[in-house]
Amino acid sequence: MGKVLMILRIMPSSVDIKPEQLKEDVEKALPEGCRLVNARPFPIAFGIVALDTYIEVPEKEGISEKVQNMIKNVESVSEVQVMTVTRV
Repeated sequence: MGKVLMILRIMPSSVDIKPEQLKEDVEKALPEGCRLVNARPFPIAFGIVALDTYIEVPEKEGISEKVQNMIKNVESVSEVQVMTVTRV
């Protein structure tokens, strides 16, 4: 089975949430078989710092939506935006 790399921009639910905390929360929420490859802070405005995440997932139907939904359910996350999805 192949692998897919998802690049997601994750917005924190509050200005008080630091990128390091957001990264930890997202890592804990990922389903089995998925891994956080990289995460970079991305300044937005007014002190809000989003997190650009690179997540490797197995290539199977419905996994993209499952990952997005699991991340959206994290308390420290307000929004998840898919930037790119590509095969690895």
